[in-house]
Amino acid sequence: MAQEHNLYSIIIPVLDITDSLIELHKRIDSVMSQNSFDYELIFIDDGSSNEKTLETMKNIQDNSSADKAAILAGMQNAKGNYLITMDGDLEHRPEDLPSLINAIKNANHDVVFGHFKTNTHNMV
Repeated sequence: MAQEHNLYSIIIPVLDITDSLIELHKRIDSVMSQNSFDYELIFIDDGSSNEKTLETMKNIQDNSSADKAAILAGMQNAKGNYLITMDGDLEHRPEDLPSLINAIKNANHDVVFGHFKTNTHNMV
């Protein structure tokens, strides 16, 4: 039986953040590599006024070898069989990616949502 090949597109809207993007990239790469998941990482600049945000995204793209990083792209550019969206501020933990992916694979779901046990964002 042939092994199933899936590409996961991880889509991250980014607004005026820099340092957490570097940490986020490292952790996503570590988690996805440890679990042998093929992925592409798509950062979407959501109107940043911080000039370092774009510079940080470009540095991640330029220094990435094992993964794919796209800048200023949207869901229409994702090539993955599945789309995963995450926040760029590390509110969503990369370490939870295998749980979401396994929920998709094991239950044959079209959509899977993570639920925070504790919400750290304020309601607006």
